[in-house]
Amino acid sequence: MRAFVLPRPLPTPVLAFAIRHLGASAGVMVTASHNPPQDNGYKVYLEDGCQIVPPVDGQIAAMIDSVASSMRVDELPRNDGWQTLDESIVHSYAERALEILGPDEVDRRADVVSVITPMHGVGGRLLEQLLTDAGFAPCVRVDAQFDPDPDFSTVAFPNPEEPGAMDLALATAERVRPDVIVANDPDADRCAIGVPTPGGDYRMLSGDEVGYALGWWASRRDSSRSTLAQSLVSGGMLKAIADSSTLDYQQTLTGFKWIGRIPTLRFGYEEALGYCVDPETVRDKDGITAALAVVDLIAELKADSRSILDLLDDLAREHGLYATRQASLRVADLSTIRTIMESLRSQPPTTVGKRAVETIVDLQQGTDLPPTDGLVLTLAGHGRIIVRPSGTEPKIKAYLQVVVEVGSSIDDARDMAERQLDDLANDVGQWFSG
Repeated sequence: MRAFVLPRPLPTPVLAFAIRHLGASAGVMVTASHNPPQDNGYKVYLEDGCQIVPPVDGQIAAMIDSVASSMRVDELPRNDGWQTLDESIVHSYAERALEILGPDEVDRRADVVSVITPMHGVGGRLLEQLLTDAGFAPCVRVDAQFDPDPDFSTVAFPNPEEPGAMDLALATAERVRPDVIVANDPDADRCAIGVPTPGGDYRMLSGDEVGYALGWWASRRDSSRSTLAQSLVSGGMLKAIADSSTLDYQQTLTGFKWIGRIPTLRFGYEEALGYCVDPETVRDKDGITAALAVVDLIAELKADSRSILDLLDDLAREHGLYATRQASLRVADLSTIRTIMESLRSQPPTTVGKRAVETIVDLQQGTDLPPTDGLVLTLAGHGRIIVRPSGTEPKIKAYLQVVVEVGSSIDDARDMAERQLDDLANDVGQWFSG
């Protein structure tokens, strides 16, 4: 077996790209990802460039257990026969990333300004260089978070979804007034987007909002690939976009280990800020290429005196307003999660947020998807709640969705959706509080 090491600390998507580019048999990335620094772990890919799925994960775990029971880690046989790759692998990734944008619309990019933060991770310089090479205006860095820092010193959790994580980026945006805020998590496989509002402040888009916008972006691109896909817990508008464009649609379990395996994938996303915009070369979520695609879409819209918020309003008018929200509980004792799930199974609710529960599907019993721990509650009036334990954090999560028809006022529809989500969230909060 020959071992190759990337030339320096680099984003996880570069590894996923390198496996297939080099014809490697597997890849390993050591990273805390978007978790606290003490939660360091690793991601494993096989030769198809996808993250591992059963039974390989169990086989690896069994091998770890067998080694741990027979010897100490410092007794494992090692040598210094690995090969450190040169920068050409990064250049190859970068060249491909720029190809997804195309050269035709460079002029419109020159006045699009981005505030960027890698959240103390390894994606900042690569993203900055790619935005510059694509012809966008010079980026504005969130300086306190730009250099790699394994202690994640300015945030409790280096996850753009966590409260307070985007405070420095938002403050920078209020000062320099960019067209877009781009945040990657520390290993840069996730991407968060913030934009100016008509009122003059900035707000972060939800993962579903970015997914809807990129799904529309992907639906207009020429490609031999025909499928838009998303995780089960993501918002439902992507199916409506696929149906309106005659593309195929597919739903998977949570995680790009499932989404990335769809052979005809054109675009895939999950609401937890993960987007795959170039499945031909990176069969995983990629926060770098996703950022390029979003900023390029913003440039296209700006050239027509429109914003990404205008696009989202147009999509809501066409397909209905799909409003989503997440409720979660972080626990110190994992048995708390088991207790909550057992309670929901043994005493299922009959109403949630003033809506009758029409059906409950236990994903553990198996559907057309592989069995997993989770419950899907379908509610009257096009509501939906999915409850599941997190696969990467000590959390239980509930994914809420309501669908509101847009009448004469998009603002009234959004207000109604928020009130409906509040009602659902109040009841879910009681489930989690016991």
